[in-house]
Amino acid sequence: MSCGVAQETTLDRAVRRLRENDSSFTRLNLWNKRIGDEGVSVLADALRVNTSLKVLVLGGNSIGDEGVSVLADALRVNTSLEKLHLSGNSISDEGVSVLADALTVNTSLTKLDLWGNNFGDEGVSVLADALWVNTSLEALYLNGNSISDGGVSILADALRVNTSLEELGLADNSIGEEGVSVLADVLTVNTSLTKLDLWGNNFGDEGEVFESRVDELIEINRDAKSPHKAFGQKVELILDSEHDTIEDAMSLALTGLERFSESDERWDMLGAVLGWRKHGRDVAKALDLTTVLDMYRHASECGASPALVNLLRAQPSLCEHRDEEEQGGLYPFMLLATMPTAEVGDVFEVLLMKPDLVASAITMT
Repeated sequence: MSCGVAQETTLDRAVRRLRENDSSFTRLNLWNKRIGDEGVSVLADALRVNTSLKVLVLGGNSIGDEGVSVLADALRVNTSLEKLHLSGNSISDEGVSVLADALTVNTSLTKLDLWGNNFGDEGVSVLADALWVNTSLEALYLNGNSISDGGVSILADALRVNTSLEELGLADNSIGEEGVSVLADVLTVNTSLTKLDLWGNNFGDEGEVFESRVDELIEINRDAKSPHKAFGQKVELILDSEHDTIEDAMSLALTGLERFSESDERWDMLGAVLGWRKHGRDVAKALDLTTVLDMYRHASECGASPALVNLLRAQPSLCEHRDEEEQGGLYPFMLLATMPTAEVGDVFEVLLMKPDLVASAITMT
């Protein structure tokens, strides 16, 4: 009986301070207090009017779908709470879905811990929908639930566009080879995720290759100085891999060139795939004409002379290419000569590729 009074007093005191908007009351830890759905409902009412609490720990409280639904309603109007811990409760797909819906309008929450609840792919799919529009959440922990490859695939689609999530916990779920391969694929284009916990899943022998790739890509995201630098490093990683093709690297490079608009950003991207003598000419030789012209356009626009030279070395017929709209009708050798970063030797090399064309161009001028 005394235990019940103590728990009620702790909760009552917390609710009172929340309603009073005590500015010093920024963290509330009710871990394992067994407040249940009824207790969290009272707490949620206070959160609707509170503007000071930043951290709320509600792990181990036997909270189910009913309680988390009331809490989700409070999150729709609360603008101060930044970290919410709901681990070790009894939240199912239904409860997670309601919580996820609140994330589409909440802009203050940066960390959500749902470790060790009772949801699976259905709940994760709704969380994924929220990640398409939510731009504040930085850490999401889904460890110890029943998420399978299907749920991970839906989550991965959201990670292709989400740029705010930095930490994702998926340990101790039911993710296999297919799921980890999907994560490896999405991490080639996602540059914000810097921590991904996959411990305790069973990927099998084939899945180990994808797990290793995930680790490499996460390391690039974590250490790269900027998103476009990360993109360029990933292009180089794919070029050097025995498990990927030049087409894979080129596809990623083109994605990066479309995503990053600044000249120096695109310069780095072109340098990664075409700019260095080590592989630039070999890559250029393997390209189809459409891709060659795409890369030529990008290199011309941002003045990436090393990439332009390797394109011309590998595709000499490109020396005759003139684009009246994009490059003012200049032949490539003329365009190269106007680039401040062009090496004199490279300019002469291109001139000697088509001497008759150069003579004709000079005569026309």
